[in-house]
Amino acid sequence: MIMSDKHDSLGINECSIHVMENTDAAYYKSVIVLGAGGTINMSGKKERKPSKKVEQIIQEIKKEMEKLNIDILYEDVFERPPDSSNVGEEEWSTLFQKVSRIIERKRKIESSLMRKGIKLERGGIVITHGTDTLQTSSMMLSLLVSNAGINVPIIFTASFDTLDCDKSDARSNLKKSLYAAKERFIDTDNMLPTGVYVLIGQDIHIASRLTKVYTIPNSEGYYFFSFPAPVGQITGKDYHIRLDKEYLIKIKKTGKEHPFDASISNEYGIVEHEVIDIFTSITIIDDLKRRVNYYRSDPSLDNKNIGVVIQGNFSRNVNFKKIVMELFSLHKQGCSLWVGSLEVYRGAQREVGEKFLNLIHRSLSHSKAREKLSWLLGGNVTGNNLIKWMSTNVAGEIFETSELPEWINYETFPERVDGKELVVVYPNIQSRVYEDAINRLNQSERMRKKTLSIYGFGDGHIPAPNTLISEIVSDYLQKEGDIGVSLNHLPDSLENLVEAVTEHVKKIDSEIILGYLCVNYQMQMSVLKSAVYSELSSEIKSAALLRLRNQITDIFQKVHLDDGLPCDVQRLDVAAETAMAGIKLLVDQKVLSGTWREMFDSIDNRSAFRFLADRFPGLIAKRLIHEAVAFSHPSLKLIGKATDQGIHVEMKTLATKSRTNLELYEIGNMLQILGADSDIRRGWNTRYLLKKCRA
Repeated sequence: MIMSDKHDSLGINECSIHVMENTDAAYYKSVIVLGAGGTINMSGKKERKPSKKVEQIIQEIKKEMEKLNIDILYEDVFERPPDSSNVGEEEWSTLFQKVSRIIERKRKIESSLMRKGIKLERGGIVITHGTDTLQTSSMMLSLLVSNAGINVPIIFTASFDTLDCDKSDARSNLKKSLYAAKERFIDTDNMLPTGVYVLIGQDIHIASRLTKVYTIPNSEGYYFFSFPAPVGQITGKDYHIRLDKEYLIKIKKTGKEHPFDASISNEYGIVEHEVIDIFTSITIIDDLKRRVNYYRSDPSLDNKNIGVVIQGNFSRNVNFKKIVMELFSLHKQGCSLWVGSLEVYRGAQREVGEKFLNLIHRSLSHSKAREKLSWLLGGNVTGNNLIKWMSTNVAGEIFETSELPEWINYETFPERVDGKELVVVYPNIQSRVYEDAINRLNQSERMRKKTLSIYGFGDGHIPAPNTLISEIVSDYLQKEGDIGVSLNHLPDSLENLVEAVTEHVKKIDSEIILGYLCVNYQMQMSVLKSAVYSELSSEIKSAALLRLRNQITDIFQKVHLDDGLPCDVQRLDVAAETAMAGIKLLVDQKVLSGTWREMFDSIDNRSAFRFLADRFPGLIAKRLIHEAVAFSHPSLKLIGKATDQGIHVEMKTLATKSRTNLELYEIGNMLQILGADSDIRRGWNTRYLLKKCRA
């Protein structure tokens, strides 16, 4: 049964699904669902957005769950559920506080019931979350609650697709998680012991060991894996749970010792994830040192402990000795340095004559080592104590193994040769990391083509504003002086947003828009040519496809009439769409360039601005949208600046066996607008208008 509770300390809102008498006993029995955003809570097959889908699923499955004696309470963790690429330290702390309060309240209720001689089946906690940082959040919560004496199973779950999509696993994953989170007196073998887990598909994972390998399921239906294996499975219509109890006992923490003497740490250190390889220049280390000094001097960072996790074998780098000595100076300044390469670890010791680099435990990936190090440094664990706890099992993250997971072979990065830079994204990454990489590329004068590879979460995402693009654009336009206006309504897709801003540009007095462009922008004629040709090609294709579609519809209609069949207009439209699906039209660019070449060869800047405003206002609209998105966040501003400078920004993914796609989510759309490419589609090129530098 679905219940509602108004307990102030928890902030649980009244649920309109069903209301039951508000009692502690009812609360104790209920499974608490905490909605933390992600695809599972989104709608839309493309350009997905938060839309309370988890609550919809709960409403749809409530009767089925009631038959299994499962009551549900739902609570949003955040005011606007985020894409999980935006989940970081602040969100972990909020989630931890919510979970702690639930655990404490259930503990108090249990004590009260026991004094009355009452024993009830306890409900656990289910957290719905996005897949991009699911492995990060679930591990961090495992560490945060490791000394909290949790008394219920905590289960994270997610989905790879929205509920709108036919193959979505959202409903199935939530149902299984609800079942697994409920205590059962009669069927004790069919329940989970206390701990933090992730349930995806039929697999039950220890949260601290999870890794996202695919953005969509592989041929066997898997997209998350844990090394060396899941701890159990849940199968069948009756939700039969099978646990490898020996493995579960082995992987769980033993003993009562904990890195924090008293309360659990809810702070985090600053830890960068840096890739250093055989070609890495000493400039990268200089930039790293400068950032560390900045972190130490910035009062807003409150003297946080600092660390660096270094990925890659640079033992054969020609600058190995210089790099080691620079890292040693960082160590002397109190920066904790961790490497995954045994060759680098031993080589650095030989060069310096002492151990100053620390070797990451074999069972930890570099990203998980970064997470754990951030947590320990946040609790002010340093020196030998830090070295000890980085290799000590706290929440199932450390175990002895002589093997590595198969997918680790795919965790490769492009070589950092001249003209190529890369950034590995992690929660709360500082924008200075992007800025330094871009500056190094701009200083690389020998290479004409410069590439910045950004290894982001999931489909190629980075931390960015948790705001609708249409809201960002509307706010920006209101502040743009003579051309400023508030959009009457917020478009629900990127295509509709372009149309809305284009209509806005059309309504502006021609002299006003001309003056605005002349004052604020420089025209890049070569890029404008390409953009105009692309727009003309789209116009020609659209007109040709519309004519072709009408002709196909007429043919189908004539065939039906000749055969004496009824003409169902809707069915004819579907048949026409099917027939059009495989048709692709090509426009001869030579014809276009021949038609427009003379104009582009003779036109001046002011005339080009007027031509753009009169004939192609959509191109101005796209540039305004670009400016709005870049203006919304420091990291986005830097990426937009890089593409404007002609740097090829390519979004890659840390999900090692996946391709990136910036079309599916708001954050991806933002990057696409700024000109970043994904594996599926190229980003916008709006370099035909470049913002003038102001003194």
